[in-house]
Formats: sequence, structure tokens, C-alpha cells
Amino acid sequence: MPSLFVFSGLPGTGKSTLARALAGHLGAAYLRVDTVEAALLNAGQTGITVEGYAVEYAVAADNLSLGLSVVADCVNPVSETRDAWAEVARQSGATLFDIEVICSDPAEHRRRVEARHASGQDHTGQWAPPTLADLERYGREYQPWTTPRLVVDTAQGTPGSDFRRLLAGLGLPTLAP
Repeated sequence: MPSLFVFSGLPGTGKSTLARALAGHLGAAYLRVDTVEAALLNAGQTGITVEGYAVEYAVAADNLSLGLSVVADCVNPVSETRDAWAEVARQSGATLFDIEVICSDPAEHRRRVEARHASGQDHTGQWAPPTLADLERYGREYQPWTTPRLVVDTAQGTPGSDFRRLLAGLGLPTLAP
């Protein structure tokens, strides 16, 4: 039975780093909403709201129907998007793993967002990583969870130690230190 791993959390928490690592570890499909939104913007779409998520739901369902596990990487800020992911898993017969990645140190979180935006590495055509102003807006719009999920706090760890904690939290074999 395939699994759907949905990584959620504000920009700059480290969710993409963990999601990529898990997809590689499992040989799962990796779907990043930022990539979808960048492609839509670069194709001339304007005012993107839910389109990136809608595309990701459909591509995830296609992969799950093939028996492939999927790792989805998105902010997933509201109950409607969380419910939609649960419905994708239900309709596909997949096991759903909700994972919320947080960075509980506000100064470290700001540093990550500023560094990511300034580096230019993640800029893709018309798409750019969120700014601090975007992070503040996302934080105001981010709804508290009402369903179970695994929470991974990346404030103090390294990407490697965070990944080992993620694997342990999911009940998956851990890697050697």
C-alpha cells in the first residue's frame, strides 16, 4: 500500500530539506508546491491562489494510483488544504502521514528566511522564496491543527539529526549517525 507523506509548515522551517531527504530515502515521488507555482507563473498565470495545490493533489493521486508513495511539500496552512490531502489519501487507498515542521526559535527562523531569499538559488523565473513580510502574513493565516500529526522542530538540530528524528517519529528505520 502506498503512503502519502504531507509536509506542512511555514517557509524557512526546513520542511523542504526533510521532504527531499525522505523522498530520496524511500524512492518516493517528490511534489513541491513551490515548483508547481513557479511553473504556473512562468507560463503566464497570474494571481496564483489554490492552483498549485490543485495540481499537486492530482499529480499525487496519479502516483499513488500507480502504487508509488508520495512526499508532498507545501505550507498547507488551512483545514481545507489539510482535508483535501486526507481525501487524496482516502480515495487512493494510501496511508496518510501528516508532518508539521516548525522552527521554534524566532531569530533562527527569520535568519533562514532572509538567507534563502537573498541567496537567489531558489529563484525560478518570476517566482522567488517568501520574504519576511510574506512569512508574517503566512503566520497570521496559518490555522492551528485539529488533527493528529508528527511535529518536527528544526530549531536546534542539524539537517541530519532532524532527519533521523523524522524517521524515528514515522517508525521507519533510521540511518547510521
